[in-house]
Amino acid sequence: MTPIHTHTETVKAILNIKGIESVEEVSLEGETFEDNIFPMSNEGVHTRFTIRNVNTRALITNFFVNQKLTKEELEAECKSLSKDINKTINALI
Repeated sequence: MTPIHTHTETVKAILNIKGIESVEEVSLEGETFEDNIFPMSNEGVHTRFTIRNVNTRALITNFFVNQKLTKEELEAECKSLSKDINKTINALI
């Protein structure tokens, strides 16, 4: 399934890996799809956000929303979520 809109923000985050804190570059990637990406969902899921370690590409967390965001909405949401990336990550994991 190909996204209709994508946006990525790259920021520094404090990650705690096995009890060791380090400052790492992370990417917050947003994707909006035309079709429902979870067919079993009654509401329809159209947008996915993924947070990854830039250097290792390791997945930190991801989450989905049922809204089909416009390109401008997706960009604004990515900027908002990445503004305080540590708070965003801690809220999701």
